[in-house]
Amino acid sequence: MRASRVLQKCLARSLEPMHDARSRVLLRSIEALVAGRRLTLMDVARAS
Repeated sequence: MRASRVLQKCLARSLEPMHDARSRVLLRSIEALVAGRRLTLMDVARAS
């Protein structure tokens, strides 16, 4: 997804100290929010 690549580029310095698995989960969560257009835990879980 293009949004994920843009986020990785913009947040590169912030994501560096973060564990790889955590940064992947964070980016997937953001992708789920963008795709689902809703901010509830259930919707994020369904879209992930």
